[in-house]
Amino acid sequence: MIAVSTHKKHKNQNFIRLKGVIAFPRDTSGEAFILQGSNKKKFKDKFILIAEATYPEYLPIMLKSSGIVTEVGGILSHAAIVAREFSIPCVVGVKGATSKIKEGDQVIIRKNGVVLVKHKRE
Repeated sequence: MIAVSTHKKHKNQNFIRLKGVIAFPRDTSGEAFILQGSNKKKFKDKFILIAEATYPEYLPIMLKSSGIVTEVGGILSHAAIVAREFSIPCVVGVKGATSKIKEGDQVIIRKNGVVLVKHKRE
């Protein structure tokens, strides 16, 4: 099953709606942290981790996050397995997540695989 992401406004609010494959179903929300390259040191507890994919060296950051969203992967991806093992809300296969979600955006993960994004005001 391939998830198709959508890019539309959420009803009555300024949220962008993205869709992926739910890896661990639980609602959560927080500020987006985009994990790219060597910016791992800027990570703070309870952010929503946004990444193209996750790797074993990301585990300490993943365990501090309140949720995980990845662009690639399915139910057997690294992010999905870690999320289930540690009960971290997670949606994988969200196409364009690292380009549509910006650092500091408000992110809501729904247990049905929907990711709502409200861009922070500049």
